[in-house]
Amino acid sequence: MDLRIEKGNAFSILSLSGRLDALAAPQVRRVLRELPSLTQPFVVVHLQKVGFIDSTGLGALVAGLKAAHQHHGTVLLAQPLAQVRMALRLSQMDRIFPLYATLEEALEALTIHLTSATSVAGGHEYP
Repeated sequence: MDLRIEKGNAFSILSLSGRLDALAAPQVRRVLRELPSLTQPFVVVHLQKVGFIDSTGLGALVAGLKAAHQHHGTVLLAQPLAQVRMALRLSQMDRIFPLYATLEEALEALTIHLTSATSVAGGHEYP
């Protein structure tokens, strides 16, 4: 699993590449627990290059969501591939994570939220 972190004003982007499985989940969980802060409580996880996710990977995302909530933020998921979307749907995690078709859509929703205090919980509906 390769990780890349970019920091914005009130958010961080965590770009992942590879398999988010039992081998990679502890590292992703640690990063997602550490990223949210009072000044950057929002995290966008860019999943474009994640071809597989299992229950431990889903658990890492939930750990990040809990950490973000402690700082009054959230975790948005951007550009999940078909297998990842299916895992999110089957586990009903698509109900707790805002999903966006592209990174740009996630960042736009976050920007609108930060400037107008609207909800980022909607996300993009996939067919």
